[in-house]
Amino acid sequence: MKIGLLPLGRPTFDVPYAEEKLAGMLADIDRLASQEGHEVIGPRALLMEASPDALQAVASADLVLVLQVTFTDASFIVEAAGLGVPLAIWAVPAPRLGGRLRLTAFCGLNLAGHA
Repeated sequence: MKIGLLPLGRPTFDVPYAEEKLAGMLADIDRLASQEGHEVIGPRALLMEASPDALQAVASADLVLVLQVTFTDASFIVEAAGLGVPLAIWAVPAPRLGGRLRLTAFCGLNLAGHA
């Protein structure tokens, strides 16, 4: 299986923490893909805005895995859905330490799922 990645983020959130979480996600994906014989394609850095190049990079995938690393609106995911490739979304939790959440990825996942 060819798995396309779209790691989404926004610069208004804790970008260094988001990059740390993304690195962990990519390590897990690479390990599992290697074990199962899957090919992983697409960008491996946070996409802070819609990217036609990123969509083109994953257009040949059997599955597009959206890595919802921070909150984003659903507009880019709606564009990705236009590829006609099955989508899956993985969001990462942010610790609740009081005050503002550092990533708010689950809110983005909810918006994307609704869209």
